[in-house]
Amino acid sequence: MPGQTAVATSQRRNLILESIRRLSKTRSWVTAQDLAADLKGQGYDVRKHHVLRDLKALRQVYPELECHDEADATG
Repeated sequence: MPGQTAVATSQRRNLILESIRRLSKTRSWVTAQDLAADLKGQGYDVRKHHVLRDLKALRQVYPELECHDEADATG
């Protein structure tokens, strides 16, 4: 059901935004792994690649989000 998938994606993205707001109060950077762990801790079945994909999409809507590719951090 495509409609259910869209709703689930939208809900997950809202949860990610809430997690970013909450976690960023106590640390400078929040990683995709931090977000996935936070959502799992709340009882949601989410994987890091979902979070990464959602962050890319959220960046289109919220340009104030800073997203850094892990590959960029090493070089």
